[in-house]
Amino acid sequence: MIAFAYRCIACNIGILATYPIETLKVKVQTNENVPTFAGIEAPVIFSSLTNGMRFQIYSMIKPYSFLLAVLIAGIYNGIVEIPYHNIKLERQLGRPLFKGGWEFIFYKELIGTFLHFYSYNTIHTDNEIIHFLLGGGTAVAAMTVVYPLETFFVNYKTKRKGITDTITETIEKNTLWKGYYYNMLRIFVGYSITMYLQDMIDII
Repeated sequence: MIAFAYRCIACNIGILATYPIETLKVKVQTNENVPTFAGIEAPVIFSSLTNGMRFQIYSMIKPYSFLLAVLIAGIYNGIVEIPYHNIKLERQLGRPLFKGGWEFIFYKELIGTFLHFYSYNTIHTDNEIIHFLLGGGTAVAAMTVVYPLETFFVNYKTKRKGITDTITETIEKNTLWKGYYYNMLRIFVGYSITMYLQDMIDII
């Protein structure tokens, strides 16, 4: 229980350190004016708990099966992050958004978690600086693969079109990578901090 609490705190540190960058990403994605800390209560209250549980699930299953731990952590995160992303985006934009779009978030979190955790835990180094940077670097690589799913999700929620029309329009208008650099900066900084702290918790 203490380890879980520490994991939630570690996640919150990463969230608080990078939320203004998250806001910049949403501004670029939606072309709307978003207050810097609008919607921050969603990740602080909800995402810290779900992410803390993701790391806890992974650490509990890992001694028995590394691949199973990564897979279950990814499936878990894919399910629980759906309401969080809906709430956060609605609070950032200050209005109700189009219902649905859960498929984008589920597969983004499932694939992203699997790739991130797998790559991070298969690269080993005794250099503390490189170890610190690995958390962010592997997260950037994993989230680059799934970033189009996030773009599809935001466009689906804000443009109020069907899934097929959203995907087609996003690709045709060449907006698939809109906000990408802000997102990768946020992920690099946030996960460098979070993964380093999670490893310290494992040692404790």
